Amino acid sequence: MASESESDSDSESAREEPPHKKVKTCILTKLEPDVTILVGHEEYQEYSQALCSWSDYFEKALTSGMRESESKRFEFPDRDPKEWEMIVAMMKPMTKVKVTDESVFKALSWFAELCSPQGLQESDSILLSLLEPSSVSHNFVLDILEASLNFCLPKSMAKSFAKVKMIMANNGAIMVEKAWVERFISVAQGHQNCLDAMWDTLGELVPATLSGQQRTSLLENGLLTEFVFTKMEALHFKKHHPAIKRMVSKLKKPNNWKNNNFSNAILKAMRLEDQDKPWQHLL
Repeated sequence: MASESESDSDSESAREEPPHKKVKTCILTKLEPDVTILVGHEEYQEYSQALCSWSDYFEKALTSGMRESESKRFEFPDRDPKEWEMIVAMMKPMTKVKVTDESVFKALSWFAELCSPQGLQESDSILLSLLEPSSVSHNFVLDILEASLNFCLPKSMAKSFAKVKMIMANNGAIMVEKAWVERFISVAQGHQNCLDAMWDTLGELVPATLSGQQRTSLLENGLLTEFVFTKMEALHFKKHHPAIKRMVSKLKKPNNWKNNNFSNAILKAMRLEDQDKPWQHLL
């Protein structure tokens, strides 16, 4: 027989268990489906217990006196029936149907609407795994970042920001398009609680000496992309300057140009002069 202290310890650990770690179990005790789900123009008969085990939305609606608790009917007229069939298959007890690489983006919007912690956690893990390959495309990284921000997926969100930082650091302005930088800033800027993560990701591309007001000015005036991309070009130029200089020295020069004058003119043209920086007056 367990001692009183052991019993207290067990009950204390049970109370401290994080909510997202608690997996709802579902044992169907009803013989027949008891809820009607309308998706698009299709009607489905489902078990309320299975729905509630995966969805806080269904659980609250069916137990809190809402209209649906009486009618036992839910309607999603603008949704795709095929998607519902996929989602409900994941909710069934002892199911082998899981969120996959191919279904995760469609599933996410359902899990968010139905308030499904289990579904969101599984999706977060899937997106995290999709970021692992070194060959993952730059645009796909931003697709995952945007999804992780929209649906509050902490693991894939952190990994996405880290991946973006690595892409900017390793590839520079030669392999990264300005439109990609602009999209990253736009995606991150749309989530106020993630602005710190955005600045951290940009790292040395936005000097630490800039004040908060200067950073805000760049952001609000739509000049941050130009600022960052030009900084990437400058860093790339500095890193590869000797190789570029050797390449320039081999170019065919006009007869009236001396070697040094020609090389210097080419190298200068590859740099952005201060007067050409549209953000200069903000700093």
